[in-house]
Amino acid sequence: MLAFSGVAMAKTINLTGYFGTEGKAVSSPSGRVNATLDTSTDMLKCSISYAGLTGPVLAAHFHGPASAGESAKVLIPIPAP
Repeated sequence: MLAFSGVAMAKTINLTGYFGTEGKAVSSPSGRVNATLDTSTDMLKCSISYAGLTGPVLAAHFHGPASAGESAKVLIPIPAP
């Protein structure tokens, strides 16, 4: 009898995203998200930086997934600082 076992290969995925409202608002807020997803634990770690807001942060969240040209639903709310 032969038996084989494989080691599950954990993978770390690095993600970066930029956001802004240039041309869509009186102010021009912008920001960046850096994230790391550990596929062995399903742990997502992220840091978010932003500038140009006219007031305090009241809410934030991650959207997705969606087809191109469609709005994605909110998946993960982010607590305000």
